[in-house]
Amino acid sequence: MNARALRVTLLLAPLLLTLLLQACDRITGWIGDAPSSTAPKVETFVREPHTLAALRKQAEATGSRFEQRERNDRWSGTACHGQGCLLLAPFLAVHVLAPNRWFEVEVDGGSKAASYRGTFQADGSLISMKVEQAGVAREIALLELPTIERRLVVEIARRAPGAKGDEPAWPRTPITAQVDLRPDYAEAVTRATDPAKKSEVLSEAFALLDAEALPLLTPGLLADAPDVDRVIAAWLDRTCEAGSVQLVQALIALTAQSRAGDAAARSALACVRSRPADLAAKEWQQMALGLFARLCNQLDDEAWWQSYDWLRGETTPYLGSAAGSSALVDSCLVPLRRASLRIAFKLALEPAELAHAFASRARGSSEVGWSANCADPLVGELAEQAVQKDATPAALGCLRSRTPGALAAATLTALARAYVAASAAGDAQTTALIRQVFRAAHADRSRTAAARALLERAQASAAPGQAPTLALALSCLSDLGADCP
Repeated sequence: MNARALRVTLLLAPLLLTLLLQACDRITGWIGDAPSSTAPKVETFVREPHTLAALRKQAEATGSRFEQRERNDRWSGTACHGQGCLLLAPFLAVHVLAPNRWFEVEVDGGSKAASYRGTFQADGSLISMKVEQAGVAREIALLELPTIERRLVVEIARRAPGAKGDEPAWPRTPITAQVDLRPDYAEAVTRATDPAKKSEVLSEAFALLDAEALPLLTPGLLADAPDVDRVIAAWLDRTCEAGSVQLVQALIALTAQSRAGDAAARSALACVRSRPADLAAKEWQQMALGLFARLCNQLDDEAWWQSYDWLRGETTPYLGSAAGSSALVDSCLVPLRRASLRIAFKLALEPAELAHAFASRARGSSEVGWSANCADPLVGELAEQAVQKDATPAALGCLRSRTPGALAAATLTALARAYVAASAAGDAQTTALIRQVFRAAHADRSRTAAARALLERAQASAAPGQAPTLALALSCLSDLGADCP
C-alpha cells in the first residue's frame, strides 16, 4: 500500500471502526453463534463461487490446484487487495461466527481457468476474494448491510489489464451498477423515526454507495432529521481527500444550498480551504461562492472573520472577478460583513450601507476581525459619525485601530458620554472597547479636555460601584501614560 492509500486509510479509520462496531452488533443479532433462520439470505450478483465448499468443488472440476490454510488470529484489512476493499471493510462479514478462526484459500487455475485468493469464515462463508483471469483482477466480497437487512456478494474493486501497483490500480466498482440499493436505503430512512437511526442509515449508504447515495438527501429528510447535519459534516471531514470528487463537490454544494446546518457548513469551508488547487476550476469557484454566501449569513462572528481573512488572502485571484464578487456581496445579508466583502474585492463602498452596518447591533456586527478594514478613509470617517449616535462594537472596533490623534474632540466627548451610560448599565464589553480607544488618543490633552471633564463630573456623582470604572477611563485619557487596562 503506497503512502497516499495509507493516509486515506488513517483518515477513515475512526469512522470505519464506528461503522464496523455498529455492523457487528446488528449482524450478531442475525447470526449469533450458529447460522440463524432469521438472518437475511445471501444474494449473489457475481458468477464466481462464494462459499468455501463451492470453490473447492469448482477447483476439482477444472483440475486447479487448491490450497487451504486455517488461521487462528484476528482477520485484518491486510487481507484486502485494494483500497476498495479497505473502504468497505465495515461491511465485510468478519468475525461473526468465530472471531479467531478463519481460512485463507488459494486456487491456481493456470492459463485455462480462473485463479482465486481469498479469505473465508469458519463456516465457509466468504469474507473477500481476488479473482484473476485473462489479465483482469477483481475483488469480490460478501457485504453485510444491517440497516437495510441485506447480505450481498458483489464485486467491490477491479484492476484493469496491465495496471501495476496497489492504488489507484484497484478503483472501487460502483455497487449500483450491480444492484440498485437506493430504494432500500430510501425506505429505511423513511421508516426510521429516530434522527439517530436516520443518520445511521445515511452513514451506511454513503460508505457503500459514495456519491450514488446523494439522492437520499432530500430537503424533507434534512428538515426532519437535524442529526443528518452531523452526518454530512462527518463525511466531509473524512472524505474531503479520500472520497470521490463527485461526492465532495455534491456535499459542499448541498451545504451551500442551505439544506444542512452549522456543522456541515464549517466542514465544507475546511474542505474547500484544504483544496486550493481545485479553486482554479470553474465549477469549484461557483460552489465556493455559494458556500461563502451561506457562511456570511450563518456563521458566528469569530468563525466568519477567520473565513473572511482566508477569502481575502487566498481566493481573490479566483473569486475577484466583477461578476463573481458582486454576486457574493449581493448574497450576503449581514450589513457589516457585506461591507467587508466590498473592501476585500475592491468594490465601491456604499456610505448608507456602511453607516447602517456600524449602527447595527445584530448578529454578525461585532468588531471581531473588522478593524483590518478601518484604514480606508471612508470607513474611519463613517465610524466616527456612527459613535456620536451609538457606540456599537463595530464602530468602536474600527476607531480602536485608527492612528492616535486622528479622532476629533467631539468624537471623544461622545465616547465619554457612552462610557458613562455603559458603566451604569454594567456593559463590560463596551466600556473595555471605549477604554482602548481612549488609550490611543490620550497624548493630546487639548482634544480630550471635554471628554475628561464629562467623566470627572460623572465620577463625582457616581454610585460607589461605578466610580472605579470611571476612574479607569480617566487614566486612559491621562497624558501621564498611566496603565490602561
